[in-house]
Amino acid sequence: MGRETGVSAAGVGLRRSAGEATGALVRPLGAFERMYHRYEQKSTMHFCMVAELADDLDPFPLAAALRAVQQRHPLLNVYVEDHPQTGLGFHRPAYVPPIPITVIDAETGRSWRDVVAAELTRPFDTSCAPMMRVVLQRSGPSTPAAIVLTVAHVIVDGLSAGYILRDLFAALNDHQLQALAVPLSREELIGALRDGQPAAVQAANGQPQTAQPDWLSTRSTIRPFDGAAPHICTVCFDKDLTRRLVARARAEQTTVHSALVSAMTRVLIESGRNDFVRITTAIDFRSHIGVHDDVCLYFTATRTAFAREQLTGLWDMARTVGDQLAAARSVPALLAASAATEQFIPADATTQDAEDFMVRGLSYEALASNLGVLDMGPPEAVRPVAIWGPAILIQVQGELNTGVCTFNGQLRMVSASHHPFPGYLDRVRDVLDAACSTYRPTR
Repeated sequence: MGRETGVSAAGVGLRRSAGEATGALVRPLGAFERMYHRYEQKSTMHFCMVAELADDLDPFPLAAALRAVQQRHPLLNVYVEDHPQTGLGFHRPAYVPPIPITVIDAETGRSWRDVVAAELTRPFDTSCAPMMRVVLQRSGPSTPAAIVLTVAHVIVDGLSAGYILRDLFAALNDHQLQALAVPLSREELIGALRDGQPAAVQAANGQPQTAQPDWLSTRSTIRPFDGAAPHICTVCFDKDLTRRLVARARAEQTTVHSALVSAMTRVLIESGRNDFVRITTAIDFRSHIGVHDDVCLYFTATRTAFAREQLTGLWDMARTVGDQLAAARSVPALLAASAATEQFIPADATTQDAEDFMVRGLSYEALASNLGVLDMGPPEAVRPVAIWGPAILIQVQGELNTGVCTFNGQLRMVSASHHPFPGYLDRVRDVLDAACSTYRPTR
């Protein structure tokens, strides 16, 4: 019989009793962080990243490496507290427990996909630090060894989780990690951006409102969280298809992500599952605010949408998607999105306020979170052979959420849903393969 073991009993978060002194305030939550925290008090929105390994890894060097990563990134040492004087804030306890590790033996017959499905059913208690945990999956006859990293979304975005994995492998290879300063909230950084670009603010706030079709404004329903495990599916593009897709997208004056979103849209509509499809895209904006390695929430999101009658050729659709995403990534759009969040999620916002704001702005049928090409550092003794993620559920009824990343020359997708579409990711790959079938880039 297989067994599941925790490496460190100290890895369990410490709950404070009534009247006990709170930890030190690290900083108040920004409006975007407040929204995520309040939303997660009712639903779940944590997510997983997975690193497959060529060989099994001993849990004790993993624990030491995680401790080094935790010491590097301040928000891996905090919990959330709603203090009477300072409001919602990140606090650091006097004693910070290490990131807990669970080891799963190969004899259990579980794959990392089973682990991810189970992890997505386990909400974090955000009143305890740390808000991150790890499962070390041992290899089996048909299952590779893997590290499954699960994090609360209030402290990290998908790219942050990629940085955590990069730093983890650096520590596993005996590199010293430099401690970083407490990352500022996105509102603080965007505020500085706004101060320097008054014209952009005027442009963002002065756009005329255009009429929208009824289907575009249809509101999603939030699925009550019940702890049911989602369906997890994956697909990997081989190196040839990945290379052809990158080159063809560039030749068509668009992006790989825009092509992915267009293919997802076509598959969902042409299958008869949907008459219209709204896909939410997470957009990293670190380049605008001058941060790179910080682990924090530094992204925004927007939707692209097509009805059945709007379907055209894949590359025409991809260029349309690309134009829409570029507009949403612009400084004026970023400032407008930040201002809206601050307006509707004030310091005293409730869980219902957070849910209403998310449903109002991001009702969707599918989500695509693309981390791009991930850098795990130079090839060394301990190195992943594949990276997957982020795998996430936001509890939107009917959602199909897909995390995308490219590592070692191969694009990989992992999808999580309570309403699975059999063969979804395979059909997306087939659509893109067909769109690139006549294109052979020069090496």
